[in-house]
Amino acid sequence: DTLAVIALDLSRKEGDLAAYTADELKEELTRRGLGTIAVMDKGGNGLSAGLKAMDQGVKLWKWFILAALFFLLLEIPLIRIIR
Repeated sequence: DTLAVIALDLSRKEGDLAAYTADELKEELTRRGLGTIAVMDKGGNGLSAGLKAMDQGVKLWKWFILAALFFLLLEIPLIRIIR
């Protein structure tokens, strides 16, 4: 019969919760040849805004709609002139 279960973490290195700073992480990634990975070093609301910008990107759809309408309006007189 089992009376109790116990777990031990004998290695203090595994229990170390220290983390890299943003600059240290960038340096370590560059040293390992992974310098193209972007490191976000913002906290709080800056982090959520940064993630939202990365997810949605720059919204250019309005400019593309305007360009399509412009070229459509430009194409109509060209077709009439050619005929």
